[in-house]
Amino acid sequence: NSFMFPIVLVTTDEDVHWATTQERKGKTRAFSLPHFKKLLGEEAIMMKSGEAHRQLRKIFEPAFTPLAIRDYTSAIDTITQEQLGKWCESGEWQTPREWALLAMRIFFVCAFGEANEERMARLASLFENWTAGFNSIIPFAIPGTLLGRAHYNRNELDKELLAMIDEFKTKNPKGSEAAKKSVMGRLCYAVDEDGKEPTQKVLLDNLRFFLVAGFDTTKASFGAISRFITENHDLESALVEECRSLKDPIDIDEIKNEAPILNAVLAETWRLVAPLSSHAGIATEDLHYKSYVLPKGILLAHDIHGHNVMNDTLYPDAAKFHFERWLPKDHPLYN
Repeated sequence: NSFMFPIVLVTTDEDVHWATTQERKGKTRAFSLPHFKKLLGEEAIMMKSGEAHRQLRKIFEPAFTPLAIRDYTSAIDTITQEQLGKWCESGEWQTPREWALLAMRIFFVCAFGEANEERMARLASLFENWTAGFNSIIPFAIPGTLLGRAHYNRNELDKELLAMIDEFKTKNPKGSEAAKKSVMGRLCYAVDEDGKEPTQKVLLDNLRFFLVAGFDTTKASFGAISRFITENHDLESALVEECRSLKDPIDIDEIKNEAPILNAVLAETWRLVAPLSSHAGIATEDLHYKSYVLPKGILLAHDIHGHNVMNDTLYPDAAKFHFERWLPKDHPLYN
């Protein structure tokens, strides 16, 4: 029990797999404190389970498929190269916030086709003041409090996003090239099984959720990758050599199939510093598993980080960074 709340912690491969399937079946739902759920947005896909989750996934998934990512590759590569060039010329250390802002800029260019710097600065400020509310220990949005300011900034953020959506739709009507090949086109013109487009609230709640998902996870990934590479000079040299051999402009198939070191580094980084380190769901009915009965209302916690760093059977020397484990067995650096 935690604060008189019954909790079951799952960490083994078999148990984690079973637990994760329950949410898609609608037998568990995502756990969130009511004031955090309201701040994030009740219609965000993270808050849904079962059939509701499946329907939202059907609407939004096409914007993030491998085929869709190909349409964003050029923009991602161009923005990243330009920003890295500026940072290299400055010779200055960049804070994690700068990496997160780069991720935000990339998202908006891929979504809307452009990223006005003045607007980006305003969006970043609103976003940070909104997400600060998730650190509030007071569960009431009282004006002047952290949570109260967070709700105000969320509302202002929504106004900016709505203006951007309206501008996008005006410039890019349904059937246009951008409507077919941009993130925003795929989101705002998507339809459910009844042929209906997402409501304004569904669109806004999920746009904000995608921003949260990309902002912090990208920042953490950049930081972790940089740390692991600098701690392993042989890896750094090999990775630089491999990346220099890749085509310019970037080619997704080449990265997937001919960059084993890069892919191994990414896999090992995300194993040790998982973008989502844990997840919790509440049983919506009595669950029967093995010889256990888990009653309705129990909290089912998936310790993803613990599962990855403590499983020496699946990952020998699991707590340490060994990118070599992901390399093809015939690779010179495989160990």
